[in-house]
Amino acid sequence: MTKKGYEPRILFDWDTPVKLKSSTAKEKLNCTEAKALVERIHESWRIAQGNIARSQERYTIQANKHYCVVDFGVGNKV
Repeated sequence: MTKKGYEPRILFDWDTPVKLKSSTAKEKLNCTEAKALVERIHESWRIAQGNIARSQERYTIQANKHYCVVDFGVGNKV
């Protein structure tokens, strides 16, 4: 239970409509519009994840260009 006194909906229940306080036709999204919005959001998320992964790969390649193996041994002064 939350501080507001009710359990929030975690999953979308497309079959049970949610009643709005002021229910005008302009404020309601129908099921297909809502699903399309969710798909666009998920696609944007996938694109962002791909961009982040490519950026990390490029950064790794650039950082490894200057990497050299350290060959210090016991007793060496550094």
